[in-house]
Amino acid sequence: MKQSAYFARKQTSTYAKRQKTQEVLVKCRELRADAKIRNATTKKLDSRILGIVSRDIVAAEAHYHRSYRFYTQGETSQQKGAVSADDKEDEDIYEAAVSQSYSELFHYIRMELFGTPKVLMITDVTSRLVASMKSFGVDQVQDSTKKHLRQRIKKEFGGFLHIYLLIYPDSLTVQELVRENQSLKKQLKTLSRGDAQELQTKAAKQLRADIKTKAKDIN
Repeated sequence: MKQSAYFARKQTSTYAKRQKTQEVLVKCRELRADAKIRNATTKKLDSRILGIVSRDIVAAEAHYHRSYRFYTQGETSQQKGAVSADDKEDEDIYEAAVSQSYSELFHYIRMELFGTPKVLMITDVTSRLVASMKSFGVDQVQDSTKKHLRQRIKKEFGGFLHIYLLIYPDSLTVQELVRENQSLKKQLKTLSRGDAQELQTKAAKQLRADIKTKAKDIN
């Protein structure tokens, strides 16, 4: 009886490359062949083989062409190279977004912070960087990028900026900081009182309106 090969493609020749003779058929002997072929076929979604993996391949004395001896192995070096290339491309896109976002941030600091000396929250600066990166197509900003923010700012501006919990330019004196701090405290105190009074007034007006509505319903 003529031997048949499960692993011969219908559309390709069974002749060995650069040879005038057909490929030698190799018998499946390894006991693990059934499981290995079944797993490889499932991963590859190979419709040519899916129909026969339910059979006991070794017991059926199945044969395969030698060119298919690597069928059950994992990804080829070419496939791995393609994945690596994709990862490298994603990394390049991310680094480009980081570079462009820092350029925008540094421009903002030069124009806004030095132009009109004031204090900025470091969290606001971080949010500005993250928003800029997302505008360049980055969905998830790495924690390391946020962590190195202070280092990048110090490297760019040196001693012209002071970073603690706040960020402010060197041209802003201690006296100005104290005055601004006191002014902000007064504003906060005033606003807190104003908000409470405003809420009380609104509540009283709403209560009177509800009473009038109920009185009309009763009458």
